[in-house]
Amino acid sequence: MEIKYFEHNNNYFIQAFNNETLIGNIIIDTNCPEYPRYKEYCNGNKLVKIVRIETNPNYVGQGIATKLIQLAIKQFEDYNFVLLCSPAKRTEDTDTLKTVSDLQMFYSKFGFVKTTEFLPTMVRKAYD
Repeated sequence: MEIKYFEHNNNYFIQAFNNETLIGNIIIDTNCPEYPRYKEYCNGNKLVKIVRIETNPNYVGQGIATKLIQLAIKQFEDYNFVLLCSPAKRTEDTDTLKTVSDLQMFYSKFGFVKTTEFLPTMVRKAYD
């Protein structure tokens, strides 16, 4: 697996490739103005937002999303993270994360916790 990083319009991209095939992608908004909304969950005042994380349907279940999240956390280790847990609709039966609770369980492995908001939002505190 080859990993590529690039920035564009306040977004930071981490992409995973198998040969020339894009097999996974995470997009992080580095200009996240929503800090006051999540301040009670944060350490410090730096916040980034995971806008999207995708895995190529042919590579689901192979740890691509896990690797991308780990790389994002390492890249922004002194930042708090926020994300909305809303699964994308897929027609493939191979998708292992089909519900909000599935996603919340998945993200909790990386230190994300649910907020008290109506929407299924999760936050991960920056390292102390």
